[in-house]
Amino acid sequence: MASPASCAPLVLRRASSESASPLTKGLQTFRGCVQYVTGKDEAKILASDGVLLGSVGNIADSFDYQRGLNPRCSKPVGHIALSFKPEDKEKLTERTKFEIQNAVKNALQASRTWPQFTDGLKRQGVEVEFKRRRGCDDLIEGITFIKDGVRFKGSQIGRQYTYAKLSDII
Repeated sequence: MASPASCAPLVLRRASSESASPLTKGLQTFRGCVQYVTGKDEAKILASDGVLLGSVGNIADSFDYQRGLNPRCSKPVGHIALSFKPEDKEKLTERTKFEIQNAVKNALQASRTWPQFTDGLKRQGVEVEFKRRRGCDDLIEGITFIKDGVRFKGSQIGRQYTYAKLSDII
């Protein structure tokens, strides 16, 4: 969640109309927003930091307390999209590729063996699959990195991320 210095620790999306409709009027307060979001059947709180959980009141009070720590914040409750449009897929894929590159660099610094390398990537949310030559299970000829369900061959991440290049380092 947001730090105490943040101006908008809770952000939701409102319909595009200029004025608030009766449905979105309650979304102008922390309590209204928290009630709206947590009242959905599929709603789950995945993580929290600096927010008391338990009830809508506890969560809203935590956000309100944090807002009080920044008196310059005039409109602490915002409303934005948390889902992505299909046309943003390319940008998200590029971001995932960049995250994998960084994870590989970090894992390489602390690894001397392939198991150490793959464990280091797992800790960063990146899975690894090795492509083995058909009919020869002990000969690896490629590597695939998977993050957030998106798959990249090593060569798609960069030439230095192929199995052959990584084998020279590990």
